[in-house]
Order: sequence, then C-alpha cells, then structure tokens
Amino acid sequence: MEKREFEKRIEQPVSDAEYRVIETVYQWHPSVKEVSGKEEVAELYKSFGMAIFHDMLPRAEKNRELENKLRHAQAEVERIKAEMEELSRGNAPERVQVLPEALEEHLKMQNRQRENDRQRLAMAREGLGISV
Repeated sequence: MEKREFEKRIEQPVSDAEYRVIETVYQWHPSVKEVSGKEEVAELYKSFGMAIFHDMLPRAEKNRELENKLRHAQAEVERIKAEMEELSRGNAPERVQVLPEALEEHLKMQNRQRENDRQRLAMAREGLGISV
C-alpha cells in the first residue's frame, strides 16, 4: 500500500517516518491479514493512532527477520537438492571431482614411502651381511 492510499483511507496526512513504521507493520506483522490488511491497518490507526504501530513494530521486524531466514534456508535446501540430483545423475560437483586427484596423490606418496622403506631395508640387510 502506498502512503497516499493510506492517507486517503484515514483521511489525514502522516509523516514519512510514521508511514515507514506503518508500512513495516502492514507488510510484516503476523496478525495483519493479506486480504483485508489495508482496512485493518487504517482502522488501527483511526482507533489508536501511532502508539499501536510502535507497539507492533518489534514483532513485525522480528517476523521479517524470521521470514528472511526461512527464505534463505529454503534456498539452501533447494541448492542441496539440486546437488544431490546431480550426484544421482553421475555428475559430480567440483569438490567431489577433486577427490580422485587427491587420492591419486596420496597413493603416489604411499608408493614413494614403500620404495624408501625397501631401500632402507636393503641397505640394512647389506650392512648386516644378509642376502635374500
């Protein structure tokens, strides 16, 4: 609802600062209905003035915060679902594709270690005069 529309409903002007509070309550307070919200908000103003909106503002702001968190969480769920779908199709995301490279490097390191161990063992046997 625009400021002019609200002022027409209440038949008087409100300051920009007052309207920002009214608009926040109108858009975010959980008790304001989507269908009849404009009429409700106008009636609240006519009956109680700005005091009721200042009382309702913290709850509206908290509800806005929670809805934003919920929207972000839902987006994260959709991202995870899409990633799982890609995995089920056999398409691996980048961090999963890195695994074979890391595994290959690990195996090379193990092979180098084994070769070093063999060489040390051979040197030790040679020093002790053991033939194999």
